Amino acid sequence: MTILRAAHRKIASGLASVTFVALLACSFATLRAAPAVAAADLYQPVPPEPGTEVPQASIKFGMRPYADNTFYIIAMKKGWFKDVGVNIVPPPYGLKVTDTNVVALLLNGQLDISSEYCPLMLPTYKTSHQLKCIAFVDNFLANVILANPGLHLRSFKDYIKQGMDFQQAIHAAIAPMQGKTLVGAPELSDRPFEEAVSKFAGVQWNLQVLDDAKSLVLAKSGREEFVNPEGAPIVYTLMQAGWTDLVDIGDLYKYGPAGVDSPIEPLVAIVGIGANSDFVNSH
Repeated sequence: MTILRAAHRKIASGLASVTFVALLACSFATLRAAPAVAAADLYQPVPPEPGTEVPQASIKFGMRPYADNTFYIIAMKKGWFKDVGVNIVPPPYGLKVTDTNVVALLLNGQLDISSEYCPLMLPTYKTSHQLKCIAFVDNFLANVILANPGLHLRSFKDYIKQGMDFQQAIHAAIAPMQGKTLVGAPELSDRPFEEAVSKFAGVQWNLQVLDDAKSLVLAKSGREEFVNPEGAPIVYTLMQAGWTDLVDIGDLYKYGPAGVDSPIEPLVAIVGIGANSDFVNSH
């Protein structure tokens, strides 16, 4: 019986082998008989080839008068825009714009693109969706309330080092401003920071709106006690002259209330690129 079972196993194994070989032969025959795949159905990357010319485009470009809005001039002077076929109009460095006219210039098509603090464009959305913010560039960290060095005041950071919490430190630093005059720039982007500091500190002051150039003259002559300049270079100039950084936007970011729905969130100011959508959609 054992010999018979072994014989049966050998016969079965042999039949299986013959069947496998037969199926394999049929498969090869089928493959040989199948029509060849069309070349068009296969992925074939196009060989690289040099272009004959760089496409040209003219852009009516504007820049606001701030350091983080004007570094594009580096590329203009070095010819990098021309290298990629971009012609800046009007030559050589585009159009000088301000916060008071940039939105109108974008809307009426006198500008295609401009450096911009994009929240300034939001009021236009009540009547038009013509303007778009197409890029973000940097976070603005120059918001600061400076105090005349002659006042010999201590800063928010000083009180934090003493061990005070956020609420105590900001009240102590800003309390000397109660009922006094803060000179602020005319740019609307400065108001949220000023209002937040006032609310956090529980201190009220009188706001005098004055552009940076005039404010700097008054500050240097000792005719200002407290000032919140718009431009970072003005802030730097006054700090180099000994003015006290009572509190700045970085202090609020670092020590202020955090988490979901933080009152600090709306104070994050991001400079970007504003554009007319007609230009963007056609380029």
